[in-house]
Amino acid sequence: MRTLLISLFMIMLTSGLAAVSFVARIDSPLPEDYLYFDTQGFDICGYHPDEYLDVLMNQSNFDIYQSTYPSLHITQTEAQLKAHLSSGTRDLPGYRNYQQLVTELMALQAQYPSLITVQSLGDTWATQYHDQGYTAYQNYDHQLWSVKLSDNVTINEDEPCFYFVGEHHAREPISMETVMAILNHLLSGYGSDPEITSIIDNSQIWFVPLLNPDGYKIVNDQTSVWWRKNLIDSNGNHQIDIGQDGSGADGTDLNRNYGFQWGYMNATGNASSITYHGAQPFSEVETQAFRDLLATQPFVAGISYHSYGEYVLYPFGYMYDIVSPDAVEQQALANAMATTIPGQSGGNYTPMPSYQLYPVSGSSDDWAYGTKGTFAYTIEMGTEFIPDAADMNTIAQNNLSAAKLLLNRVNQKVLKGHITDAYTGEPLQAQIYVAGIDDNPLITWVSKSDSTFGSFYRFLPVGTYTVKIMRPGYTTEVLNYVQITSDAPTVFDIALIPCETTELTITIQNAMAVPLAGAELQFTDLDTQPYTSDAEGKVHLSGFYPGSYRLRISATGYEQFERLVALNGPEVFISLSAAATLSEDFETNLSNWTITGTWGRSTTNFHSGAYSLADSPTGNYTSNTNSYCRLATPLSLQGVQNANLQFYAKFNIALDGDYCELMYSTTGVQWQYLDHYVGVSDWQLHSYSFNHLLGSQLYLRFHMSSSSSSNADGIYIDDLKFFASANPVDLQDSLCPLPEISFGSYPNPFNNVLNFRLETATKLDEPLQVEIFNLKGQLVKTLDLSELNPGITKLPWNGVDRHNRACSSGIYFARLSRQGTVLQTLKAVLMK
Repeated sequence: MRTLLISLFMIMLTSGLAAVSFVARIDSPLPEDYLYFDTQGFDICGYHPDEYLDVLMNQSNFDIYQSTYPSLHITQTEAQLKAHLSSGTRDLPGYRNYQQLVTELMALQAQYPSLITVQSLGDTWATQYHDQGYTAYQNYDHQLWSVKLSDNVTINEDEPCFYFVGEHHAREPISMETVMAILNHLLSGYGSDPEITSIIDNSQIWFVPLLNPDGYKIVNDQTSVWWRKNLIDSNGNHQIDIGQDGSGADGTDLNRNYGFQWGYMNATGNASSITYHGAQPFSEVETQAFRDLLATQPFVAGISYHSYGEYVLYPFGYMYDIVSPDAVEQQALANAMATTIPGQSGGNYTPMPSYQLYPVSGSSDDWAYGTKGTFAYTIEMGTEFIPDAADMNTIAQNNLSAAKLLLNRVNQKVLKGHITDAYTGEPLQAQIYVAGIDDNPLITWVSKSDSTFGSFYRFLPVGTYTVKIMRPGYTTEVLNYVQITSDAPTVFDIALIPCETTELTITIQNAMAVPLAGAELQFTDLDTQPYTSDAEGKVHLSGFYPGSYRLRISATGYEQFERLVALNGPEVFISLSAAATLSEDFETNLSNWTITGTWGRSTTNFHSGAYSLADSPTGNYTSNTNSYCRLATPLSLQGVQNANLQFYAKFNIALDGDYCELMYSTTGVQWQYLDHYVGVSDWQLHSYSFNHLLGSQLYLRFHMSSSSSSNADGIYIDDLKFFASANPVDLQDSLCPLPEISFGSYPNPFNNVLNFRLETATKLDEPLQVEIFNLKGQLVKTLDLSELNPGITKLPWNGVDRHNRACSSGIYFARLSRQGTVLQTLKAVLMK
């Protein structure tokens, strides 16, 4: 039946049948229905799994598909959307056009000069073509505008940064209206609304209401209300080619153009498609401008507004079943925001990870989170692309509470503070490593303090954590038992103690202590070239700054070592094992595996021997495949210090929604994504660390999925090995030892009492001193401890000197010492 429908659809296209388009809805769709229409090139307008699937159609293909989908009915027409752009009444304004937006922004800047600044982020493509004299663009003169909001707006302050952006897609103007509603709401409430006043006094907020002004002009002028993309001249003919129904030869889908996981899921290289991902990542001036804006500050969170569906979505979204390292807290904030947004027909918005709606590669949220760790959200508003202008303000106003929830998120369930040099007091950019989150294999960024102020913010679920503050050349600060609470921030101001450079030798050897020459060593957190071990298995590092580093060490035929290691000198020995817990060459049988579908052994492609594992050993995989090959028995990670999976893979998987996933589970029931394989690749070695699961049991499987469109050869897997070794690292005497005592303070700044927080795992009988100095280096106060018991000890200072006189406001340094040896130093700020 589907083959007949495809043939009829192609005949309809080639015969030139054209008609006015509309959105048609299929009730209670199956997942394969979404895949079918997506791979056939239809414009998927909206989708709610199991509830509805909205597809852009004309009368000809509507008549064809109604027999297959009896529930098919029209929900949005072109005439309706055009009528929605204007309210039709004098007292209710319609959607702003570009010039109205710019005029309003300039008026707001004149009205609130101390609160906002309006700045151009650059020209659009059409403006550039206009300036080059191409007549097709004579009515285009657009810039990309941003607005900064803060109480001292002309100053870059030591405050958390947020963003709100609208109109990635031209046919979604409610997103622009919502961004403007948030801006106006905050401005009008400053000085009278305590919550809003506090937000603006303690934050820096950026607004980009109209990221796609060229595309929006096409919609707002009613040239085509279906247009989605920008107006890059993709075919180079200096004309505006928008075609019919938004699928013209020009333009790029801006929300497929970001440079993280770009170019394969719900995105295409076909320039005429509505989901064209562009010639390369960040090929568009609009995405470049937004990227560059977010590079100016360490943004902690933001929202990109879209229409429609009434969702609150959070990363990741580039592949199915992917659980991000921060998924627990991302979901908690999404849930909180969603419950504040009323739906147009009752109820509230639905929160979910982006992939559950449908996977998208190259999105702004995945890029912001995947490269910066920003808590980035998409809110899909309304129940149609262009809600009636009479409903526009209501929808926008309904989203205000969620925006304020995001802005207030820094006041609870957050680890924050400042990192400084203990001797100079200067701010430091250092890594904040949270055990249990930052050891997740999907982590693709390094969380660091701000280089200008040394400040940092980490959103975390309620609980207890071990946190390491790390910077090369400084003693690593280990914070044990860090408590994150639901009602207040957890504040640590850390003063790192410098270490002198040293000579460090890392010796790489096998399990029998035989040196391994030619092993590759890489500092994964540093922008440095890999090192190669010499004939004695050694890597010599002169002028090396001691500290904690993430290392990746590999040698052919051995396990790959990937862990956080304290490298304090003078020599470190790292052993790599060649003895695999599981070694599978697929030469004999598949007795270790449970398979479904057509998975089996192939004799046509192999890395070694005469066999490999393949999803379709006898030829191309078929359409609508959903099968897996699963390791029958779990692998034990008890008593293991390094767990590493390696295998060779070769694949040819169509870029139309087909994929193979490597997945894992600790229960054999709930499976999580680890990596995926799409496109074409010759035999390559793939290696994965499972050190985040040490102490548990590990299930593995390969999951193959194909759409109803084209197919290809599939995937081949060979020479699979799993290593599980103990005690791979031998650290020699340290020149810059890790502290035995965790030393912190709270609240900081303070105006009454500062509590010094000391924590140790074992009892210390020696006397300890906390000496407090002012900026001139003068001793202000000494606090003594005769001993320190295991756990946390609180030592208060009431802000008076040794003569019991009140100290003045300013910066002070607290130095912890034992028997004359300085252990740690931190900065304290007294504010009266």
